[in-house]
Amino acid sequence: MLTEHFVDLLRELDRELHSYRVTNYYRRQDARTRERFVALRAYVAKALDDATRARLETLAEALEANEDELSRGFEELSRAMSGLNDAIRVLDVMGDVLEAMSRLVPGVLDAVLP
Repeated sequence: MLTEHFVDLLRELDRELHSYRVTNYYRRQDARTRERFVALRAYVAKALDDATRARLETLAEALEANEDELSRGFEELSRAMSGLNDAIRVLDVMGDVLEAMSRLVPGVLDAVLP
């Protein structure tokens, strides 16, 4: 499984390769060097796309495997939100749903909830 750190590194590299500074530098190089730069930049973009897709597939699998529990949580949240009679209850239910997602779906809401 690809880690968030790896994807972040690819994303940053892709961003840098498309920056004005780097693009402008390679525009001033000979044709062979420019072609290699463009090819490698495309390779990084493809790797980033593949890494993102792999993460989405993992996410989809986890969501599907826990669909019932998450659906019940979202239904309860919807009921609590529609009434908005008890602000604390809405926040509690929302926290429960988000906590369930963070527990059941790897890579979602890894941060500690407030």
